[in-house]
Amino acid sequence: MPEREAFGEGPAEAPKTGLKIDNKKSRYAPPPAPAAPPAQDFEERADAAVSEVQEKQSRFVRLVRAFMDILGDRTLPENKKPLARQTEEELKDNLVKIAVEFNNDPLAQEDGLGSAALISVLTKAVLMQRDRINQLEHQVHVLVRDLGGS
Repeated sequence: MPEREAFGEGPAEAPKTGLKIDNKKSRYAPPPAPAAPPAQDFEERADAAVSEVQEKQSRFVRLVRAFMDILGDRTLPENKKPLARQTEEELKDNLVKIAVEFNNDPLAQEDGLGSAALISVLTKAVLMQRDRINQLEHQVHVLVRDLGGS
């Protein structure tokens, strides 16, 4: 039994380890934390991002309108001029490009937004073509019936 415990003084406290150093005056003090970007800079970046998204959306709408116009064109394939065919090809390429841009947008909240938009447009086009085919089939049926055919 140690001598201190025998006299009732209790166990001796272990010395504390580690250094308490104030680094404020040190020439090796850590560099100050970078200041938060000013609110004006944030507003400018936000405005730029919003305008970029709006510009993409307006381009997409223009391309979809042009696609629907081409879809409604009733020119026979053999009567189409090379310029019209080239325009259709460019429109197709531009629709795919803008869909890829929407898909690769880091600011987009949803993945595959461009693909979903393009699928939606193509679904609408298919439904329009189905309606047109049904209308033509009905007209042929009425003509055949009126002419006394089977």
